[in-house]
Amino acid sequence: MVSKIYECKSPVFIVGPSRSGTELVRSILNKHSGIYIVGETHYFDDLRTRLDPTIEANQPAIVDGLLRIQNRPYGLPLTTDNVLRSELVVRAASHAGGIDSVFEAYCEMCAEHRGKVRWGEKTPRHIFRIEEILEGFPAAKIIIMVRDARSVIASYRDWSAGIDKLVARGRLTAEDISRESRRVRASYHPLVLGLLWNAAINCALRARRKHGSARIYTQQFENLIVNPREEIERLLWWLELPFEPDLLEVPVINSSYSNGGDSRTGFQQEAHSRWLDTLTESEVAVIQLVCARHLQRFNYKMTVVRGGWSAIICAVATLGVAAVKATFANRGRFYGVSKYILVRLRSAIGL
Repeated sequence: MVSKIYECKSPVFIVGPSRSGTELVRSILNKHSGIYIVGETHYFDDLRTRLDPTIEANQPAIVDGLLRIQNRPYGLPLTTDNVLRSELVVRAASHAGGIDSVFEAYCEMCAEHRGKVRWGEKTPRHIFRIEEILEGFPAAKIIIMVRDARSVIASYRDWSAGIDKLVARGRLTAEDISRESRRVRASYHPLVLGLLWNAAINCALRARRKHGSARIYTQQFENLIVNPREEIERLLWWLELPFEPDLLEVPVINSSYSNGGDSRTGFQQEAHSRWLDTLTESEVAVIQLVCARHLQRFNYKMTVVRGGWSAIICAVATLGVAAVKATFANRGRFYGVSKYILVRLRSAIGL
């Protein structure tokens, strides 16, 4: 029987720039006895924009869309898992029939299958959909991860995501890995990624101003890995959950620099400065130019680099081609190219 001691009406959403530590926070919270955070659904930024959930005829497609990501990472070819279909359909029907009833039922079901009552969801790119989340769930609490742009972009460039472990579990094939590696390479451009980081941070700051600290919690990745207990206790207090010692024992999660066999905890002290050894001076120059204002806002120290202006000129000159390549490489991961880009472009320039 599910314990009612942690029952709470407020769902929890974890968002932030890609590679900012959202999966680490999800893993920490999932070790807690009172809450379960569902993995990436991309619901608000993809499925919800493809199909109008208010139209009853679309609900089976929403059910399919959510069930299909049960056992496979988002963006890869999928096969529908029908095992939980009947339960999800029945559970969704028991809700009030609101716009997000199937999504809510799915998250509830995932939590209850693990003996938990309170639920949440983690999709980094939902940082661009905070208004939609709070429209659908006015009582929701949103954790926004913030990490040094240089670390974020270095991690994205060097992505491996514990490939060996995922292959061993049957979740990824060699073909999947090759496809994802090509997508990441085609998407990589320090200026494009710097602009996206800026856009995400603008969204974070705007959401905090508009909705306040009761709804929006900003967690800096570096603070979490340096002082894990203090930061976790503070986060749990905000979530109205008691501290549990096991939360300090999370493994290395989704690291770009681990093959999945790392026996250490996820709080690796070197993670916040690894970019110093992995990024070139040219990459650092571009990132710092684009992201300087927000890097300084969050007290990230700037570094002196040589030949910065030539790297910046080159990055600007290749920006158009890079943006087209990145859009083409990721075309299967979003719906409505113009709208997808417009949301991020407006956020990048602070509109």
